[in-house]
Amino acid sequence: NKDLRLPRVCIFKKYNSEYFLIMNNANKISKLATNLEPYRFKIDNTIYSISANTYDLSVKKILSIPLPPQIITHLSKASKASIQIPIENDNKWLIEYLVVDIPQSHIEEWKQVIDMN
Repeated sequence: NKDLRLPRVCIFKKYNSEYFLIMNNANKISKLATNLEPYRFKIDNTIYSISANTYDLSVKKILSIPLPPQIITHLSKASKASIQIPIENDNKWLIEYLVVDIPQSHIEEWKQVIDMN
């Protein structure tokens, strides 16, 4: 069930001068995310490829995506955004993709974080 793989938490975080998108799910689902392939971040009609880190904790899997400056600049003016997350298939060597559309309310919040320089 792909709905179980959807991120339950999505945090846009500024740490010093760097920005991160951090996601996790509350369920222990091993195939939530993999770092075998780049993540695709689509802002308006531009697609960016970025690498991410996954952390498998005892009760959840955490995904941390560092966002480079060009993505932050584009996000500050964005009207829509989505992220394509590569996820492990049951076979471990096949990759499926989960596309998460970022709600407009989240984008507006992220813009406020960016503006807070």
